[in-house]
Amino acid sequence: MTTEQQPSPIEIAKALRQVKGVTDDRQYGEVLQAIAGRQAKTVTHAVAGLTEEDEFILMCVLMGTATHLAPLEQKVSIGMGLKAPDLVARFQPGFSTRGILLSRHTGYKCFVEVKSTKKDKFHMHGNALKKLRQFADAFGLPLVFAVRFLMLPDAALWVMVEDADRNTRRMTIGVSDWVSGLRPVLWDDFSFMLVPGTYFEATYAPNAGGVRHPQYGGQTEFQVIAQERRFAFSGDEAMFVSAFFEPYGLNEKNARREGNLTHVTYHAQNLALSLPDIIYRMNRLPRDSSGNLVYDATRTLRALADGQTPVLIGRGSVEQLGRTFCKIGVLAVLGHGDPEGCYRRWIATGGIQ
Repeated sequence: MTTEQQPSPIEIAKALRQVKGVTDDRQYGEVLQAIAGRQAKTVTHAVAGLTEEDEFILMCVLMGTATHLAPLEQKVSIGMGLKAPDLVARFQPGFSTRGILLSRHTGYKCFVEVKSTKKDKFHMHGNALKKLRQFADAFGLPLVFAVRFLMLPDAALWVMVEDADRNTRRMTIGVSDWVSGLRPVLWDDFSFMLVPGTYFEATYAPNAGGVRHPQYGGQTEFQVIAQERRFAFSGDEAMFVSAFFEPYGLNEKNARREGNLTHVTYHAQNLALSLPDIIYRMNRLPRDSSGNLVYDATRTLRALADGQTPVLIGRGSVEQLGRTFCKIGVLAVLGHGDPEGCYRRWIATGGIQ
């Protein structure tokens, strides 16, 4: 095969992205080496970029506000030579902090360009931005940038901003745009904040099943202590409740023995977490028998496309549990930024007053 006939790293990456969805890590590694060869490092970087697109799509699915998500495969449009954005999407969010249901929203249709960066700001300018804008304008749809900031790899630190000002030649998106952008609106996003003074206690037994502590055994009970009240959970309920609070960064403070039981006290490192962060981190808790992360966005989306039902923790169960803890004084709902400004943006995207 001549040099001119060699596929580019991005074309190889697109093919490998499909392979990754139907293979395990060992099989995927073998295919990567066989296909990419000396370009393996470059191709791996390209696959990582495409994987962020899958991460965004799956996060939208888990948040439950997107009615349609259609990848456009990064193709150059025939005739005009314009670059298509990554996705065409339709969102229909409610406004949960005001108790407004999604049925009060007419839907927001848009193109979405998915990006990621290890820096605290993302920039796009020049011909790349021009082609995306021209493509979106040709269809009369807004162009939204969804940028993941990778400085916190265990967080769902996504920022969504509409490219509304065509007079600017440069698109700059920072972490701080999380609050003022479209993420709180299109994902109907808010945070659950721990009531100050809340802490946790887990009880472990050497031969118990379920959630396991490397030193004390399996978890038999999980307690939430808030405002001098104790709420105890056991069995599967304890497992789900402890998984809900694990993303808050539970640090072990002390342990005491009582016969063959060990009671461990935990304090939370994070006082507040956004709903997407809780969902994302809960789904990343399960490990296989070798201790490897089970969660994989690409493989999960492939399973969903094939009609399978992979085990996922979505918005419904997480929000329901969170609001239950709000009612008993453990958590409080915290909106993002200016409530009136967020409401106006919700109206502007199709919300009905």
